[in-house]
Amino acid sequence: MESSSKGASAETYVVLQPEDGDSYWQPLPANGYTTSKLTARNWAGAVSCGIQVVAPQSFVRSHSHDRHHEIICVWSGVGIAVVAGKEHAMQPGTVIGLPPYTEHTFINDAATELKFFWLIEPHGLEDFFKAIGRPKISAQAPVPFPRPDDVLAIEARTCFNVRQG
Repeated sequence: MESSSKGASAETYVVLQPEDGDSYWQPLPANGYTTSKLTARNWAGAVSCGIQVVAPQSFVRSHSHDRHHEIICVWSGVGIAVVAGKEHAMQPGTVIGLPPYTEHTFINDAATELKFFWLIEPHGLEDFFKAIGRPKISAQAPVPFPRPDDVLAIEARTCFNVRQG
């Protein structure tokens, strides 16, 4: 990572290379991994962003965010986005804008990885990925593992609209 100065301030710029960022293997049902790029820890902007790779025949379960706006931009692979109950093709170049409380899921029903860039405002998604994931130390994917038992508490303290009862 390169920047114009140490720490996060209004004058700091950040340049991240493909291998830069905190990367975590993700549990079932998404599998795959995430890499957080810009976060509150490395720059002063109001958004966080990164990449998510959804393994073949896997999916990001249906959810919504509380006060967060999210943007998804597909750059590799194909799949299906279900947004507010309506299906949409996901393919390279697809951009999805999600306001707060909009239910969405991303399904990779293909034989190859689905890769997308995510941007969220305000910060928080990167903290969720870290809390539920396992550090990605090598390129070898771990045996699929379950979500933590306290996933609803993790969602509530990060950036999710958690339905009670």
